[in-house]
Amino acid sequence: MNGKTNHCVYNINYHTIEKKTSGATLLARNLQMEAARVWNAAYNIHRTIYGRYGCWLSEGAIKGLLKGKYGLHSQSAQAVVETYFECCERTRKLHLQGHTERKYPYRRKRFFTVTCSQK
Repeated sequence: MNGKTNHCVYNINYHTIEKKTSGATLLARNLQMEAARVWNAAYNIHRTIYGRYGCWLSEGAIKGLLKGKYGLHSQSAQAVVETYFECCERTRKLHLQGHTERKYPYRRKRFFTVTCSQK
């Protein structure tokens, strides 16, 4: 009888923990999806302006355009834009060194790891 009681308590605790984890997981996924929206917006703005006007916008200009438009903390949104520009810059340097197999960012992201810049 004691074994059955322990088994039931274990299941109840497991479901309680799973329910809490599901809420935290849902929150994390929503934040990752919001960060991906910031990445995709930075990509779209960067490429659209170059395609129409033939000039690249600076990192600060894109940060200004995206400021306050997403449900992320401002530093997290800025960190996503900084990561996008770091990727572009790293790819540019590799191309100058002859490593042309590396591609510039070109795909839409569905999830992006949320970070916070610490300055």
